[in-house]
Amino acid sequence: MGERMIRQLRSKKEESDGSEFDVREFHADYLACLGFLDELEECVAEREAERRSPGGKARMRAESGASRTTTMTAGMLMAVTWLLMRLL
Repeated sequence: MGERMIRQLRSKKEESDGSEFDVREFHADYLACLGFLDELEECVAEREAERRSPGGKARMRAESGASRTTTMTAGMLMAVTWLLMRLL
């Protein structure tokens, strides 16, 4: 279900942006919006609006380091949780 939703969001984004579609920005938005699937579309839309605001790209680049750290930490937490569930 999650993969299907992400593919649908990407298709919509590709259609709306046309030749200006940037897969790196799409992936960055998706990774920054880890959480419930029903909130994913809204979160990605909010990040896109932020990017399009005056000075938005520069702000987001400055914040991306913290975002990557948070994403890595969340991924590590999920992996450890999965491992513990398998062991117990």
